[in-house]
Amino acid sequence: MPIKMEVQGNFGNALAAAVNKKGISLRELAQPLDVTYEHLRKLIRSEALPSDYLLKDLCKHLGLNLADMEEAVTRDKMAKQYSAGALSKVMKRNPRMARLEPLVSVLSDAEYETVLSMIRGLARPRQK
Repeated sequence: MPIKMEVQGNFGNALAAAVNKKGISLRELAQPLDVTYEHLRKLIRSEALPSDYLLKDLCKHLGLNLADMEEAVTRDKMAKQYSAGALSKVMKRNPRMARLEPLVSVLSDAEYETVLSMIRGLARPRQK
């Protein structure tokens, strides 16, 4: 029977809450899923998103509603696309920042958000 929980935040937060509610460790969860503990940590820290296959297995093992978790993954993907658009606008306004563009594609989601906030801070006019 699926665990009844409202999934509002990002996928990583929802996964962390489900693991906590189930009362198991990430190492215990990793074994039957045939994934590494490190990969599950990346999912929880929003540094990666699960494949469709892994998402189904996670929901099965944790007793989660697949549709709710798919929605959380979709929200994460949309947030990253929105952030990419914002970053692109900042870089176009400041040509020196355009040199950073090749680096952005290799960042994890968490690193990407950190870099975006730093670039926004650099792009703001300094107060006198």
